[in-house]
Amino acid sequence: MSHQCTDTVLMVKPSRFSFNSETAESNIFQTQSNDAVSEIAKSEFENAVCSLRKQGIRVITAEDSACPLPDSVFPNNWFSTHPDGNVLIYPLLSQIRRKEKQKQILEDQVTSAGFKINTITDLSHFERKNQFLEGTGSMVMDHSNRIIYACRSSRTHEQPLKFVSEILGYSYLLFDATLNGHEIYHTNVILAIGEQHALLCSEVIDHTDRNMVISLLTSTHDVVEISKFQLMQMAGNMLMLKTPSADFTVMSETAFRSLTQEQLKKINSYSEVLSIPVPCIEQIGGGSIRCMMAEIFLPACS
Repeated sequence: MSHQCTDTVLMVKPSRFSFNSETAESNIFQTQSNDAVSEIAKSEFENAVCSLRKQGIRVITAEDSACPLPDSVFPNNWFSTHPDGNVLIYPLLSQIRRKEKQKQILEDQVTSAGFKINTITDLSHFERKNQFLEGTGSMVMDHSNRIIYACRSSRTHEQPLKFVSEILGYSYLLFDATLNGHEIYHTNVILAIGEQHALLCSEVIDHTDRNMVISLLTSTHDVVEISKFQLMQMAGNMLMLKTPSADFTVMSETAFRSLTQEQLKKINSYSEVLSIPVPCIEQIGGGSIRCMMAEIFLPACS
């Protein structure tokens, strides 16, 4: 059985974090600002790295590209790693964001950290067909049960999803979800999956798909339902991590403040809550702490 959670993540230090007008067309969570936010984002990043490491989570840090980019702080969208030593590189909608793909990060930082890469499978060719799949933003993977959950959007198309599911030997469930008339741009803002528990905002899922998603997810996990308001507070954008001594549900401080005591009690029955403040990155970038962490599942070098 594959492990659902890892104790190692890769994070990219933002050099020139800013509002990306290209991604804002499909991301209703972004808020434009004229303030100088780059230094604030760097500070939030450093604090996040420190908070994770303090809990025993291993963080591999990488520098931004030679030409700094607005969304480089969200590496989980362009690559994922797997226990067989395979790395997948994904097709991205935003032309600016395509420049984030740096195989050098994988070949240098990841391997120098003691991990083995056997193959790199690049799905960027789907971009020429205007078909996209933005990594573990578009897909929330239940590794233990070999299921991929994905909500259809301008950033998530079925053909590359099918391609990935065949590579990994997973099944997939593709569904529709909207919020206030706008498509949900990434699945990981409405769904997070741990070993035993999951968080889901089911009310944004189209009524024709909702029961199917709930039925499948509740058959494998204890589900904590979150509301539309909590969704807008990034309460779906969490990541479960595991160290030898503890399990964690990592969330932003914004998300934490939106949860009820009952919800927190349920989460705490499975894992320790680790909340990290990233308000600038959330508001300007439209992604929260989960999007800042790319999980490392690769085997160790022998």
